Amino acid sequence: MARKSNAKKKSARKKKLGPPIWERIDTERLRRVLPGFALALAGVGAALGTGIGIDRLSEASANARLAEPVSVRMLWPEGDRGAWLAPALRSDIEELALAAAENDRDPFSRAQLARVGDELERSGWFDGRPIVRRTADGAIEVEGVWRRPAAYVRTREGDRLVSAQGKLMPLLWRPAGSGPALLLVTNTLHEPPIRSDGGPDYATPWVGKDIEAGLALASMLAGEPYAEAIAEIDLAPFSTRQRLELVVRLSRDAAGAGRSRSRIHWGGPTGVFNPEEPSDEDKLARLRAMFAESRWRDWLLEGGAVYDLVQNQIVRHDSVRRP
Repeated sequence: MARKSNAKKKSARKKKLGPPIWERIDTERLRRVLPGFALALAGVGAALGTGIGIDRLSEASANARLAEPVSVRMLWPEGDRGAWLAPALRSDIEELALAAAENDRDPFSRAQLARVGDELERSGWFDGRPIVRRTADGAIEVEGVWRRPAAYVRTREGDRLVSAQGKLMPLLWRPAGSGPALLLVTNTLHEPPIRSDGGPDYATPWVGKDIEAGLALASMLAGEPYAEAIAEIDLAPFSTRQRLELVVRLSRDAAGAGRSRSRIHWGGPTGVFNPEEPSDEDKLARLRAMFAESRWRDWLLEGGAVYDLVQNQIVRHDSVRRP
């Protein structure tokens, strides 16, 4: 009988339950926590709503831009550095970039920017790859190091525009002599660089000691006050005597009379010390002095004269009068 009594007591203890859950909640603590929790929920809801709104706004903006035509904005060289880029030439370069863009109106297209960069890099207008980016208004903007022309080099196809570093530029004038006023380099023994497909190679410098010397002299003479009086730099004597010659333009009367053009013996390549020759600076000073005096300038422009800058003397003259 005693065992049954103990079992009933244990069973009663197992069935005994605690107070209801609502009685166990700390209501004072709950009042402190609920406002912050509600604020957090409100923040999450606002963030989700804002994210959805931004996505819809971006989509609407993209759709609006899809309806706009592709435009290209070139950052042209400023001042004298870009004076040689005539309006028609600038228009051609912009058309080249637009063609590479392929009228892709996706305002987030990276492939489009890459295509424009690839095309302009191999075009011959830039040294290196230009930076191509998209502006806030959706235009394609191009910024790079523009290749600057130093001279023409006469080839069998015509007068090819070349930079001071000997790299070709995508301009070829036919017939020869029809391009803008720049120094002309003639009689090189070396052919211009070409690609494997036979087209001009705009990335590789024109190799050859004579062409390198001619372009270096052209760059040195470009800023001189008498540069327009120099018709060409003749490389023919370079292969045998390592000498460069300047060919002087004829005056209008002399050209009409069919006279030969005067020549000035420059001497060896620029930037190379030669104890048997005056320095480059001395040669330039002599040329400035000659063209500054009308009697010497007219004598040279009449044609038929040969003057040696190295010896600082007249070699030959066919004119009636001597300066």
